[in-house]
Amino acid sequence: MQTTTTRMQLIAGILAIVMLVALVLHVASIPRTAAAGGAEPSEELIAGVPRPTNDEDGAYQTAVSVWDGAMMAGDDAHATRWLSAGLLLSRGEYPAARRELQGILETAPADSPLSLKTQLFLAGTAGGRKLIALAFDDFPFPNRTRQLLDELNKARVPATFFAIGHKVKEYPDVVALALTGGHSIQNHTYRHMRLEDLTAEQVHEELNLCNQVIRDFTGVTPRYLRAPHAASNPTVNREARQCGLTCLDPVVTNVYDMTANSDTVYKRCLQRAKPGAVLVMHDGLAPTVAAMPRVIAALRAQGYEFVTVDQLLGGASPTAQATSITHATPTPYFGAWSSPTPGPDAAAER
Repeated sequence: MQTTTTRMQLIAGILAIVMLVALVLHVASIPRTAAAGGAEPSEELIAGVPRPTNDEDGAYQTAVSVWDGAMMAGDDAHATRWLSAGLLLSRGEYPAARRELQGILETAPADSPLSLKTQLFLAGTAGGRKLIALAFDDFPFPNRTRQLLDELNKARVPATFFAIGHKVKEYPDVVALALTGGHSIQNHTYRHMRLEDLTAEQVHEELNLCNQVIRDFTGVTPRYLRAPHAASNPTVNREARQCGLTCLDPVVTNVYDMTANSDTVYKRCLQRAKPGAVLVMHDGLAPTVAAMPRVIAALRAQGYEFVTVDQLLGGASPTAQATSITHATPTPYFGAWSSPTPGPDAAAER
């Protein structure tokens, strides 16, 4: 019986590999559509995805991640254009990549994940620059968030924090410290509940309560949502829009740092970095905090500039939050946090 089971598992694995290869060959053979502006990118761009020679090869990872975004959005019509854009981005050929992406944006539904993902790539390559956003879920934690803010502020790197509403009320001094560093505070629900398990009314309440807490504290209403556990669905997206929020779950790049050590966090950030990416981690995890100085230095060496999600998608500045605090007086940032150290942080919310 065990032998039969093993054989069946082996056969299933072989079939899965065959189907994946067939899908890649099919996409590579789809006829080219004309690029935006009438320019026709060379056929060699989509003849196939170059296979990596080692884990550090960025061309394959970038191209496939862009292509995966189109596949996840069910965008078969743009598959070759996504693949072409990914290869161009990985080679630093930003003007040509932008032509491909602009062509997608012109025909994709305005409120679709595909459109939002395209906007991120276009924003990330604007003016020939390489822009990237660091984002952290479950903000704030009483101790580790301070340590992370210390590293970010010393490196002059703005970040986006997706805040749990009740924790904003519990740790206003940490929120104030984030605001004085020019960081952005966005919505991660009020109680960190799994939204896809709730009714529409309950979802609306979770999002609206969190919005109110952040608005009362900062004077600015959040514009972006990260659903806890990335558990979003059409109902969540609809209620988010009614609360003035854009749900980013389909388009962010998850570093999956919950059980990773600092070396793994560092490697994943570098492997998954691309212009316009929003790298999502957690500010309550010691390995993540420890990895950030190395991550920042390595990405800067590759020519990346750091921005908040607000700046990446809307060209907005989070400074309005930093200057509109109503429930706490921020302590000006002059280096390491020097107030008494609170008790150990609880584990990061999943």
